[in-house]
Amino acid sequence: MNLKYENISAIVLAGGESKRIGRNKALLKVNNKTIIEIVLNKLKNLFTNILISTNNNTEYSFLRYSTINDILKNHGPLSGIHSGLAHSNTQKNFFISCDMPLIDEHSISYIVENSNNAEITIPIVENYPIYVCGVYSKNILNEIEKMIGEQPQKASIKNLTKKVETKYLDIKLQSFFNEINFLNMNTNQDYEIVKNILKSESNE
Repeated sequence: MNLKYENISAIVLAGGESKRIGRNKALLKVNNKTIIEIVLNKLKNLFTNILISTNNNTEYSFLRYSTINDILKNHGPLSGIHSGLAHSNTQKNFFISCDMPLIDEHSISYIVENSNNAEITIPIVENYPIYVCGVYSKNILNEIEKMIGEQPQKASIKNLTKKVETKYLDIKLQSFFNEINFLNMNTNQDYEIVKNILKSESNE
């Protein structure tokens, strides 16, 4: 697939603590590739500009992608989105969590191409918004900083979506939709599911 999106950056959120899985899930391996490499390999088919949002640059130096650190720390993935928007050179930015290795290129393209002029565009899967797989505009930087400055205890992506124009995509209506593609790999059980799926795909 030819590179399609030059005016939108892709940013991988890799700043989580992986508490439930007990180790850095982004660096767990399937078929001799780390989970984050699997995500990046899908993104590089679609985007020319890719960044990794992390607070540990050295862990990801082997990937040879630019890394960025949180500017406003300790606000979970919102910190990564803020930092990504601040460092990005594009107005629109596709964010995805590093623990979603089953995401498919059809879903990514659908989200990007339906973002239009919304400030945030996120898919809905089984009535649940997937906040860490969506398009975010640089226009919301000031709103994030205002939220963190005034009400840091309430600073979250969910609350941000209530303050800016947010578009929700009911992606299950699409022919390519598969709920498993949006799995967040948070537990060792999730890791086993991911391994089984990716290993079976590699044997096809």
